Amino acid sequence: MKKQTESLVIAKAMREWDKVYLPEIRALSPHTLRAYHEAITLYIIFLNDVKSTNCDNLSGDSFSIVHIQEWMLWLKNERGCSNSTCNQRLSCLKNFLEFLSKKDIRFVQMGMETREVKQMRYVRPVQVEITQEVIKTLFNIIDLKTKIGKRDLHYFI
Repeated sequence: MKKQTESLVIAKAMREWDKVYLPEIRALSPHTLRAYHEAITLYIIFLNDVKSTNCDNLSGDSFSIVHIQEWMLWLKNERGCSNSTCNQRLSCLKNFLEFLSKKDIRFVQMGMETREVKQMRYVRPVQVEITQEVIKTLFNIIDLKTKIGKRDLHYFI
């Protein structure tokens, strides 16, 4: 019976987080809302496909550190997500779990424990500098005899 009530609390919190808290209270952009929704949906898909946990038997245990870490590897290996994307989705899931822990005292410990899940290492790509020689070449390409060329030069200056 305990698992049933937990799953109902989690489902209600998920709906409130997705339909009220994020769009109305946090006033997130539609793009950000879509990212949050996709992250939580992917976690539910992972639980269903890999852990044989469906919405009827969700519990605090469904959000254990081990499950979350396995989800991150699943995102990377099965879904082909980059470390950066995995980290972004982890942030979304952590946001939901923080919301859930504030909604129901039964999930406070779980919310605190999931804060300890570390992000995947992300190495920023090396930025290539544009040299003055390249800039001069770009300016020389502009045909100043045409209106479009004059317009383009105006954008650069």
